[in-house]
Amino acid sequence: MPFTISEKILAAHASREAVRPGELIEADLDFVFGNDITAPLAIQVFKEGGGIKVFDSGVYAGAFKNRGTHPSCSTKDETGG
Repeated sequence: MPFTISEKILAAHASREAVRPGELIEADLDFVFGNDITAPLAIQVFKEGGGIKVFDSGVYAGAFKNRGTHPSCSTKDETGG
């Protein structure tokens, strides 16, 4: 059965011949991206699992497009004032 491009990339970064959907793998990462919805959950799981420091903070980027819309944000933040 042919592999998808995602399966090929993940297999290569996991130093494996193949990977399959639903399988947990350990892979070398070139870049990590997070957003304002999922990043806090991932950070929480990372810390609960004993994580202390990420492997390389220079390969992480985050997008926070919903800044100011969450109830925890103040009016000052929403208006930029």
